[in-house]
Amino acid sequence: MESSKDKRRSMKAPTTRRQAVEEIAFLNEMIEGAQIFEKMLLDYLDEICTMIYLQAPPVEIDRFVERMIELGFYEPDMDIDPDVIGLA
Repeated sequence: MESSKDKRRSMKAPTTRRQAVEEIAFLNEMIEGAQIFEKMLLDYLDEICTMIYLQAPPVEIDRFVERMIELGFYEPDMDIDPDVIGLA
């Protein structure tokens, strides 16, 4: 599968109207995908902010963090001692 970086590298100025139309369609798809991804991230941000604001039980926050780890959005730092967090 070709990465977006590879696609950018191989993109050159279209020489025909058809190529220009195809290039615009490709770029529109990329923009649409980025907008969907941005909306998803904003929804996750809203969810965690709401949990913090409403002082959700730790079990709910743990579930949220587990989901973020599964999705690859968060990777816990194993060097941090959880017993020392917030004591500085």
